[in-house]
Amino acid sequence: MGGEILRRMRMIRAIEMLAETNLPVTEIALSVGYQSLSAFNASFRSFTGQTPTAYRDGFKTSSFGR
Repeated sequence: MGGEILRRMRMIRAIEMLAETNLPVTEIALSVGYQSLSAFNASFRSFTGQTPTAYRDGFKTSSFGR
């Protein structure tokens, strides 16, 4: 149970960073506690249904700025 809470906290922070910064995905993955980009990508896809890059691209093209 505790592991799932930690994963959710990491994913929420990663989502915020993807939306609010232009940091590379690798840097975001490391900063939220993942040791590898592949582990981060798999966890992010499981959590959101998309890759971190696709999430960021979708956020940029959403209604913000229109």
